[in-house]
Amino acid sequence: MIANDLAILTWDGVERSIPTWNRDLNLQTAFKVSAVWFYQVLARRIGFQRMQQWVTQVSYGNQSIGKADEIDTFWLTGDLRISLRLIPFG
Repeated sequence: MIANDLAILTWDGVERSIPTWNRDLNLQTAFKVSAVWFYQVLARRIGFQRMQQWVTQVSYGNQSIGKADEIDTFWLTGDLRISLRLIPFG
């Protein structure tokens, strides 16, 4: 994983279609530019079992993150689905 939101992940040098992704990023900058490669690196570092545990623990969507080899794409192309759940106030 990473130490904190300012920890830098080094860009792998692969030119991507969104120019702001093509540089070293930290969590804050990756969030601002929606840098998929950054989150893919984090997902691989977290690992399949730990990711599944966290997704299950927080009841995130249908909790389906697929198979271990889909750890860095499950939120992009997998079966994970989230839906709006209204919580009544008052």
